[in-house]
Amino acid sequence: MKTIHKLLALALCLALLCSAAAAAMQETGSAGMKLADEVSYTRTGWSNDQKAGQYLQENYLTYTAGGEVRPMVVFGSTLYGRSPMNYTAKYLDDLGLRMVAGVNGSFFDMNTGIPYGLIVTEGVLRSSGSIASIGFLPNGKTLIGTPELHVTLDLGDMEREIFYNKALTRDNGVGLYSNDYDTATKSTVKAYNVILQPESGRAELTMRGTVTAKVLSAQASTASCQIPDGCFVLAIAEDSRYTDALSAVQSLAVGDTVTVTTDCDAAWAGVDSACGGGDMLVENGTAATEFTLDTADKPRARTAAGLKADGTLILYTADESETSVGLTLRHLAERMVKLGCVTAINLDGGGSTAAGVTYPGYTAGATVNSPSDGKLRGCANFIFLTRPVSAAAQAQRLHLYPMAGTAVLAGAKVTLTPKATGAAYQPAELPGEVRYTTNGGTVDGSVLTVSAPDQRDLYRSDRGERNLRAPRGGGRGADHAAPAGRHVRRSDGGGRLVRQQRARLGCELQLEAERRARQRHGGRRFHGGGRGKAHRGHADRLLRRDEDRNPGHGQPGQSVCRRARPLGRADDQQPLL
Repeated sequence: MKTIHKLLALALCLALLCSAAAAAMQETGSAGMKLADEVSYTRTGWSNDQKAGQYLQENYLTYTAGGEVRPMVVFGSTLYGRSPMNYTAKYLDDLGLRMVAGVNGSFFDMNTGIPYGLIVTEGVLRSSGSIASIGFLPNGKTLIGTPELHVTLDLGDMEREIFYNKALTRDNGVGLYSNDYDTATKSTVKAYNVILQPESGRAELTMRGTVTAKVLSAQASTASCQIPDGCFVLAIAEDSRYTDALSAVQSLAVGDTVTVTTDCDAAWAGVDSACGGGDMLVENGTAATEFTLDTADKPRARTAAGLKADGTLILYTADESETSVGLTLRHLAERMVKLGCVTAINLDGGGSTAAGVTYPGYTAGATVNSPSDGKLRGCANFIFLTRPVSAAAQAQRLHLYPMAGTAVLAGAKVTLTPKATGAAYQPAELPGEVRYTTNGGTVDGSVLTVSAPDQRDLYRSDRGERNLRAPRGGGRGADHAAPAGRHVRRSDGGGRLVRQQRARLGCELQLEAERRARQRHGGRRFHGGGRGKAHRGHADRLLRRDEDRNPGHGQPGQSVCRRARPLGRADDQQPLL
């Protein structure tokens, strides 16, 4: 009985500690914008009130199927090798597509870049595997679960399950290779290789189907065998543990036929693209508590994908950097539940974690997270939200950069960049002159000089934040701009703290941008009004600017304040490519 009491007491203590840790993380600010009718981007900062200097930065995308934006898995020219997000996004050009946003995908072998689990693109199976995965149907809807994929080889007198486009070892039996893998098998062990040519169609597999192929030739004791165009290579290590399989493959003669059959769970048969993942984080609305990943209990950069009950897809990243501590898998699972997910899966994290968006008005993507390697890592594949490349007929929205929430100092100079988009958020030409007004400084041309905040925002504090150097122009002494959601320090030449202040771009400092649109009607001129006002007229001829934090606001003819807490850096909008 005492033992039971002790266990109950321990469980209660752990529960209290977990709840206390959760309560300690307080949101320091959130900002976001719509990237398309179906896609929203949100960036949130958190601080630990019980541990000074501990912060978390997260980015997540919300996608609803039904429009022209489609999710898809993308990798480079071959499975073998790795590419960073910016390089991989270029492959969308050949498909007539553009990245709206994206995150990294599968776990993979760092030496070869070969992903763990299956890969499907354009409805074609590129690599096998039956671990927990994420898949996308042609209509944009998402599946998360285990596809139950099986690839079977029938040699006539022997039938056995094989792998497809994975690295060969002496322990994994018989493998089948296509040009999706590379131009050669690139094995590190001597193998017996059989060249197969499909009797009809292309040398590729689907999630469910049968391919019959004829033996063209065989190569013994070859580590890396060339894969001829339009052919497969059947391979097995010559020191394989599966001696019966080795004998069966070696017995194949030129002209013999073999059959390869693929089958999977019925729900996955029609996926257009898919990739393998890691541990399930959420099932049936409940956060998981047990994981297989070796870093599960360590705070790391994380990437995850989740589904809400209504089918909405969440693509989530948390940073591990100088200004963000990362998450354990348990905390990641709890966060996905908080975001409304009933199902969620862990994707590759650490230095692989990457999140990118194409800001409205731009044609190239930008990295919005802080990679823990200090730069984008080459990964096996990425999950992109894409749309067809199209030109806007006319501008209908105006977007002002830098994004609301950038931390600045009094006296700093900020270059304002307006961008226009059409009805579907396609980049468009600015239709006319853009005029800036502000109640937090002065604007000369397109350069804003930030004025000092109200004295009510000046106060002392003994919180020990890490400070970053600010732009020039902050006055005497040393000025430092804190990261998202933090305070700004001003010190004299001797380093003594004189005061602290909050300097926000988009909160204490409100920006407005409006296009002067004039049209004669009934002898009167209609034009964009002053701050928060607009004269009614032919409103459909006035340019709308979406408000970043609450994109639903802002109607034609209205100028809208940029109001958001300080999150992000001034260079966030620089093109990534």
